[in-house]
Amino acid sequence: MRETMKGGRLVVPLLILLNVALTLTLSLKLNIWIDEAFSLHTTGKGFGYALQQALNFELQAPLYFLLLNLWRKIFSSIFFARLFSVVCVALALWTVACLSRRFWKEVHPGWIVAAVAFNPLAISVAVEVRLYALALLLTALLLLTFYDGFLSETKSRRAQICYVLLAVAALYTQYYMGFLLVANACALLVLRRWRPLFEYLAGMVIVALCFSPMLPFIRYQMSPHTAPVRQPISWFLAFEFVTWRVKHYLLPADSDALIIVRSWLLRVCYVAAFIILIKKRRSLKPEMIALWTITLFIALVFFIMAHLSGDKLLVPHHTTVLLLPVLFAVFSIVILAGRREVLLAWTLIALLFSGSYLYLRYRPMAKYGDWQRVASYLMHSEKQGQAILVFHGGAALPLSQYYAGVNPLVPLPRENTFERFDFHDYILRDEREIDAALGRAGAGHEQLWLVTDGDCGFADIKYNCSILEEFVNRYYIVEEVKYFNGSMVRRLRRRA
Repeated sequence: MRETMKGGRLVVPLLILLNVALTLTLSLKLNIWIDEAFSLHTTGKGFGYALQQALNFELQAPLYFLLLNLWRKIFSSIFFARLFSVVCVALALWTVACLSRRFWKEVHPGWIVAAVAFNPLAISVAVEVRLYALALLLTALLLLTFYDGFLSETKSRRAQICYVLLAVAALYTQYYMGFLLVANACALLVLRRWRPLFEYLAGMVIVALCFSPMLPFIRYQMSPHTAPVRQPISWFLAFEFVTWRVKHYLLPADSDALIIVRSWLLRVCYVAAFIILIKKRRSLKPEMIALWTITLFIALVFFIMAHLSGDKLLVPHHTTVLLLPVLFAVFSIVILAGRREVLLAWTLIALLFSGSYLYLRYRPMAKYGDWQRVASYLMHSEKQGQAILVFHGGAALPLSQYYAGVNPLVPLPRENTFERFDFHDYILRDEREIDAALGRAGAGHEQLWLVTDGDCGFADIKYNCSILEEFVNRYYIVEEVKYFNGSMVRRLRRRA
């Protein structure tokens, strides 16, 4: 199944170039959303400020924000901030190719690189000013150095040292990446590789010592952030959540028709996989068992987390560390079949699902809020003295990155605070807070603009959109309405 043509060596670079071309185009066109605006604010000042905000406001491990702060010293634009993520994903794809050559020397790496390069999650993290592209790169590098340092017959001491350094970097990037470190130890345990396991655990002691300064911050970060949004779910729902996430990573579907097709297709695949494993059970390699162990362990941890805290804190980006193990584990079964037609069919199916998902998601060429077009519309339509109220208050931050008009942007119910993050800051408690916001606008209020993003709460926290709507209906006439992708702009005139 290895590509023998002279052009075969160009397949992987071509796939990476296509990925970069797509992500660069989207990075130029798409607006930022609230979380990206937070990243820009966190990294827009000094190095010390980025460290402080990462720990106290972002409630995250700090490495990504510190690296982005240094990166933005070159250029401070939104596009350049996203370019860091684009580069991380491109490097991750090259690492995936190297890893594929380790696991399957007889198979061209272009097959799995293609599946990863156009996977919607890989595209999505590449066009975001967030930490997940770096997490994807570190996942690939950890898997590669784990193979060279602990799984390979000819173990590399240099790879073991690199693995320890990368493990520290991973934990300082996203805490969930610690699951991969434990999963790798479980793989060695299942394979009964006692000496490599001892060396691995010795390295993890060094990792733990390097990470220990973060422990007090983790306790602080979890208390205010997870307590208000913690919504435990049943074991059955948690199982559904994890299986849906795996399906989403393998065959992403964003329409009812494709979800039904995926459901029936996966049923066929389950039977086919079972038959392949039975027939080829004597051909199983230790590397395959390691992949399956790693994947199952990470999925199991997210399953337990979903049960204990709900799925609000486990959106697809948060579980990025699961993407590559899932894809590699499934490809290992497909390749085990030993037929090029099976590998071709699975790759084409994955690309078709990914392509349709990408088309539907990016067809509007806007992320949630569509703040770039909202700002353009306001600046084209507004007049002096027409204040712009923005609800909820967090939405004012991404809008302010594009708006350069003549009127003030007034977050409702209050200005954004960057001392600490709390969803309760977005709650509108009564009409007096609206009057206070109008007072901060300093205009006559006969005419004003109201921008809403349709976000009326998170988990059990309700922002009380109804209070705002009742206020508008009582005191104002809506003269103009314009809808955008996830947001709405209204021009209001005060009633006589």
